[in-house]
Amino acid sequence: MKDLAIIIPCRNEGVSILNILRKLKKNNIILINDASTNNTLKKIIKSKKLNIITNSKKIGYEGSIIKGIKIIKKKYNSNIKYILTMDADGDHNPYYVRKIYNKIKKLNCDLIIGNRTKKNRKSEELISNLFMKKYNLKDPLSGFKIYKKKKLYKVVSECTKKYFLVDLCILFLKHNFKIVNMSINTKKNSSRRPRVNQKTVNKKILSHFFLKESIYLISDN
Repeated sequence: MKDLAIIIPCRNEGVSILNILRKLKKNNIILINDASTNNTLKKIIKSKKLNIITNSKKIGYEGSIIKGIKIIKKKYNSNIKYILTMDADGDHNPYYVRKIYNKIKKLNCDLIIGNRTKKNRKSEELISNLFMKKYNLKDPLSGFKIYKKKKLYKVVSECTKKYFLVDLCILFLKHNFKIVNMSINTKKNSSRRPRVNQKTVNKKILSHFFLKESIYLISDN
């Protein structure tokens, strides 16, 4: 998977990020340390495949993803064709990295969303149900996604400062890009704190919900 780059935002994670890096050590990884206050990163073994970027101050989960994309565009542009995002807390099993990578290459689509089997909050289930009914889009809030690089660069340039995960999905829809759903097994973690203000995210999602543009979506079996 030499043409794949993986962005992992990280803040105050423990053993989970170490396990993820160990399992994905052969991949190109951009780890965005969002001003962590613990000693997790001291245990990480550095390598040529691992690029650790430390934010001097906290910029948030979404801001860290955008920063990772910009770093790839600047330093990896000629070699990378696909960009994958995943969480550092262990919710996303590294086992699915190769599976979702193989799928985007096989189907030649623009975005694949890793649809979680378990959601951490009722509001996430509600949003997923709404998007599924209208757009056949199962889990827009999932952090496990893989993008075709060229299409991602196009939509990222249109993101506002109040960017959220769902913005990319909405922009892909507006551009009529090809989106595919793929199920991934996850465990429900009700104790997990939201990465962004959930009320703000929900309000923004619902404000976009009644898009009029035509949409091209493909769902897995």
